[in-house]
Amino acid sequence: MASISNNEKQLRLYIRHTLVEGAFTVKDAKQNDIALLIKDEGATRHIILYDASKLLLFFSSKIKRVQKLKADVARYDIVDFDEMQKFLYAYISTSSADQSGPAYNAQEVVGSAAKSGWGPLAYDIALSLHKNGLMPDRSSVSPAAGKVWAFYDQNRKDVKKLQLDDITDPKTKPKIDDAETHNEPKRPYLDKVYIKNSGVNITALKKSHEDFLNNAVNIFKSRGIKYTRKQCIEDLSDTATTYFSDML
Repeated sequence: MASISNNEKQLRLYIRHTLVEGAFTVKDAKQNDIALLIKDEGATRHIILYDASKLLLFFSSKIKRVQKLKADVARYDIVDFDEMQKFLYAYISTSSADQSGPAYNAQEVVGSAAKSGWGPLAYDIALSLHKNGLMPDRSSVSPAAGKVWAFYDQNRKDVKKLQLDDITDPKTKPKIDDAETHNEPKRPYLDKVYIKNSGVNITALKKSHEDFLNNAVNIFKSRGIKYTRKQCIEDLSDTATTYFSDML
């Protein structure tokens, strides 16, 4: 197993740190050519922010280096998760699975991680993509993730909060608010659904992703290597889920 670099150690610290400080905006993302990948797999949705320009430069440089060493170069000679992960900035996964109770038809955030400053934007994007709202993981919430939800609960006036009712001991007649609850007196914000009143304009970030896919395929093709959009999406998603999952 490869040793952990200083950059990776720093990233681990970033991920453990609260995601509500030094937040970047959509404008920052556009200026830095940050792209947005949204991938649905059954009941789970993966939301990934990554640096499209730097990843394209990586592909181009890597292909040239490898082709100097060997004639027959394939996709897996170029695609390297350990190298690609440095260009990933944020990851959030949501799911409607394993919910006990209607919970306002909201989805739960089952995983989140980010480099410093990119977490808030990722959460806002996730909220924008889920019109019925999001709620914290129903099973467990880390202290770092808890700080994010506390920030939304206490400081975000543009986010609507709906109280969940304990499905095992309901206090209200309507069933729509019933859900498994954490019932932690010091962290009441874990038992709420959060709905963003106005969505984030992600058009430019999605376009950056589409442009990235086309450019990546063309870079491989120009060097005689078969690479499809579907494969590119799989490589991005697998890199993100593998890398960030280890840090959740």
